[in-house]
Amino acid sequence: MKRQLLTVCFLTLAAAAAQAETYTFRSGQNGYLDIMDDAYIRLTAGGAGVSNTTYGTLGNVYIRLNDTIHGLFRFDLTDLGKQAGTVTSAKLTLRDESTDKGTNYVTMYRLLKPWVEAQVTFNQYATGMAWETPGAAGATDRGPALATVDMPVSFEGTNGIVYDITIPTSLVQDWVDHPENNHGILLVASNGKTVNVMSSENVTLLKRPLLTVEAVPKVIETYTFRNGVEGYAGTDDTYIWSIGGKSNLNFGADANIIYLRASDHIHGLFRFDLSALHNKRVEKVVYADLTLFDNVAGTPTYLTADMRRLLKNWVENQVTYLDYSSGLPWQTPGALGAADSGPLLKTVALSVGTTTNFTFTLPEALVEDWIANPSSNHGFMLDPTGAPLAIIVPSENAAPHKRPKLTLKVLIAPPKGTLIGVK
Repeated sequence: MKRQLLTVCFLTLAAAAAQAETYTFRSGQNGYLDIMDDAYIRLTAGGAGVSNTTYGTLGNVYIRLNDTIHGLFRFDLTDLGKQAGTVTSAKLTLRDESTDKGTNYVTMYRLLKPWVEAQVTFNQYATGMAWETPGAAGATDRGPALATVDMPVSFEGTNGIVYDITIPTSLVQDWVDHPENNHGILLVASNGKTVNVMSSENVTLLKRPLLTVEAVPKVIETYTFRNGVEGYAGTDDTYIWSIGGKSNLNFGADANIIYLRASDHIHGLFRFDLSALHNKRVEKVVYADLTLFDNVAGTPTYLTADMRRLLKNWVENQVTYLDYSSGLPWQTPGALGAADSGPLLKTVALSVGTTTNFTFTLPEALVEDWIANPSSNHGFMLDPTGAPLAIIVPSENAAPHKRPKLTLKVLIAPPKGTLIGVK
């Protein structure tokens, strides 16, 4: 049966229509390595002061009032920020194998200092860096109390007790949106019952702390750019050659070859017009893969090349080793001046002698700037440093599948509001 409704417009957040997904983080599981920190800090032990002792590399984390032992936990969520938008829930799962009996009531605080796992002590959050108040008790050390957690520490042999501790979604959202603010949480006991939870260094993977986050994923879209495919015609590519009478020659019309060779200074120039993405609300480039086809039929090997951002508006059918456009010289021949190209971005290994496609990545930040500022997009240069010769197929080649291809995965920010008509 259809229900008749009055025609009306609703303003609704785009995130409300999407379904939350589950993301889990445990050291050593699913590729999540060495980016979970945990430790405990201790004031006393049997009457002897140990406030300058580190406990960040042990297999467990103690929490107890009697000798003022606090637990510290932090998960790096940088990668989650590339995928997730709105956090809807979060919980920390800890495994307790204490031999004590009873219940400890533990208070959770947000930590505000960038403590270092292998250096943190009761007196210092890193070597030479003191807490405002020992035990991370100062106003600049931790925020207000977030919650009190019941931790029954009754001993149950090797099975232990598992705690599921709710983490405020607003706190995790800030960690996702602002990784630089993520210093984790502090757990402070209210009585003498010993909490003994397994740490990220524990030899048994499934006993290590686990963070489970429910979040609405951001929209990830894939775009490919290759001349002649789906109407795209925005690739410029060529090479410039320094010696043998080549320095004044332009090779932009060559449909078969982009040479790359170090011995006679042959540099490759590449540029993809990405202006179509300028108004797409691109929030982040997740990855940028460049696929090239090498036409050398020799023994497969690798040619190393330095990648530099080009700063001059070179013209494909005019650029030479001496000029970036007719009558307009590079600051230094070969586009090697500080006004011609930026600092080294990376050194890439080009798989040559394969007569097939090979792929390498471009720096995401570089591509993001090309999208945000199309007028600054002058592409990049590959300056060979290795011995072999590369013969790259250019964008003018008759075979589309051999032409350079740029593949981008980008995060699209949801609109602030979407008008939905309901009838």
